[in-house]
Amino acid sequence: LPILRARQNVPMDRQRDEDGRYRLALPGAGHYVLVASADGWATRSQFVDVTGPELPQFTLSRPLLLTGTVVSSGGPTADLPVTLLKHSGEYQAATRTDAEGRFEMSLPPSGRYVVTALCEERGESAARGLTVLTQPQDIELELASSHRLNVNAPA
Repeated sequence: LPILRARQNVPMDRQRDEDGRYRLALPGAGHYVLVASADGWATRSQFVDVTGPELPQFTLSRPLLLTGTVVSSGGPTADLPVTLLKHSGEYQAATRTDAEGRFEMSLPPSGRYVVTALCEERGESAARGLTVLTQPQDIELELASSHRLNVNAPA
């Protein structure tokens, strides 16, 4: 939780507890810029005028999300599984589409990922690679017919 004295851009000492409450050691009353950032939330900044020991309430209210829509010319896309995998193939998260084919999940840490959607009853699937940074992302996955692979495991 950086706080800068307006017109100086010099960070002040700050501490945050487990519940997200903060304490600041400021040199005195003045005009400051408060910048709040936390994993999974959009960064926010605000000018604050400090006249006494109390600081204004400052709440991060916009979660960073990966959202999207699954579409198909073959039919509805409600209640379909959507899975997020790390580019290396490791499971990261999963959700299901709503009645309109929309989905949302928390934005994962920065990195490379693959998002997949599957409609098993119609034999359709979609996969899309994406690079996550620190901005919300909204994507579209278009289902297409896929071929079944039969894999025989050694006995």
